[in-house]
Amino acid sequence: MLEFLLKLFDTDDFPARWHCGRWSDGHGWLHILSDLSIFAAYMAIPCVLATFVLKRKDIPFPRIFWLFVGFIASCGTVHLIEAIIFWHPVYRLDGVVKLITAVVSWGTVVALIPVVPRALTLRTPESLEREVAARTRELAEEKAKLEAVLASLGVGVVVVDTEGNVVMANAASQTLLGESASSVAVGEWSERYQFRQPETGTALGADEARNVVLHEKQEHTDRDVLVRPMGGDEDAIFTFSARPIVSETELGVVTVFADVTQRRRTEQELQRANQELARSNADLERFAYVASHDLQEPLRMVAMYTELLAERYEGKLDEKADKYIAYATDGAVRMRRLIDDLLVYSRLQSDAKPATATDLNELVDDALQQLAAGIESSGAQVQRGELPTLVGDAAQLRQLFTNLIGNAIKYVSPGTSPVVTIHAEKNEQEWVISVSDNGIGIDPAHSARIFEVFQRLHGREAYPGTGIGLAIVKRVVERHGGRLWVESELGRGATFFIALPAT
Repeated sequence: MLEFLLKLFDTDDFPARWHCGRWSDGHGWLHILSDLSIFAAYMAIPCVLATFVLKRKDIPFPRIFWLFVGFIASCGTVHLIEAIIFWHPVYRLDGVVKLITAVVSWGTVVALIPVVPRALTLRTPESLEREVAARTRELAEEKAKLEAVLASLGVGVVVVDTEGNVVMANAASQTLLGESASSVAVGEWSERYQFRQPETGTALGADEARNVVLHEKQEHTDRDVLVRPMGGDEDAIFTFSARPIVSETELGVVTVFADVTQRRRTEQELQRANQELARSNADLERFAYVASHDLQEPLRMVAMYTELLAERYEGKLDEKADKYIAYATDGAVRMRRLIDDLLVYSRLQSDAKPATATDLNELVDDALQQLAAGIESSGAQVQRGELPTLVGDAAQLRQLFTNLIGNAIKYVSPGTSPVVTIHAEKNEQEWVISVSDNGIGIDPAHSARIFEVFQRLHGREAYPGTGIGLAIVKRVVERHGGRLWVESELGRGATFFIALPAT
């Protein structure tokens, strides 16, 4: 290798260029100076390109740039050797450098071939300017839309940077705070607007108040605060909600706040009204239960003695006396039924059992057994499909089916044998159980009224009852989170639908 390198710089076999031919001084120096000038330019260009490539890491096709650096530098070296040969005929070195230049040149050509189509797709400065201008217009339009939306909101919206400064605020925030939110740093809100606990009126500390506005502790729940807007004479309850603005790093927080003073007052009044209503309902239930229970004993005495009167003196007094005794006996019986139904109705809430999985097939069988005497005497036919198992109060659901089937058997035209059909169908979230009959039907105008307490559509002489049965059904359905309705026409039977949650 050393011998090869020494051979490259050996000049014994060749004369210097000055001695080859008839060079004049002017002609020779013209070649020398031209080659040296070209060499200087060719070496300056790679230096500039290399500096550019090293400083701009985002340029496309950097390998092509480095190939041009090598190609131009090798070309410049060829011109330097051409000038040196005028004194030192290093023709062998000149040949090797030219070979290297040729290799680098063709390598650059080969690398350029696949790059050219990709380079042609690069956007020109003009297209980039047009795209930037279009994007700028889009951003301006989006900003205008955002500002219009923020301006139309009835709640305050502020954008707070990481230093706690308000960098953007809508018009509603100024209305709520009594001044421009942009003029006050978030850290000053606690003292400036007198942040306090709504329940106790205790002042919030600076850190706690800052957390309310910025949710720095990542507590993303809304927070109510008692505030005094600037220039205001009365306190107000503001609710604050904040969410971070996150890109690659956290850029700040968007805080939304609203005056909920009237809403909280309404909620408190509604809560008090509901509590009062609950107490009133409880008192009414206790009254109904106590009254019904306390009436049982005197009513039993009245019924017993009227029955004794009927047994001992029926036919021994005049016809009017017998009629009066019959009226008293019938009244006592109806009163006992009414009190029993009232007791059932009043106990639906107080005697409720924990909800358990309940097979409705078994409940319907129990109801049919309770109604066996009426079914046999009327010749009724009860057809039942397969029913589901639902979570509920078994005793109350049994009472529901007893009342509905009992009504279906009772409300039929004279001489007609009742036919009752019980069916269940499941939709997306609930089971719909239907109880259909071939009875006298119901005028659609009264389809809501029949579920109210003591509401009857027929006289007691035609169809006995207390008018509480369907009210009990409605209350049971409501306690189970279901729905109840009826579809019917006069003379064409009725179908009662009970929709109960499937789970």
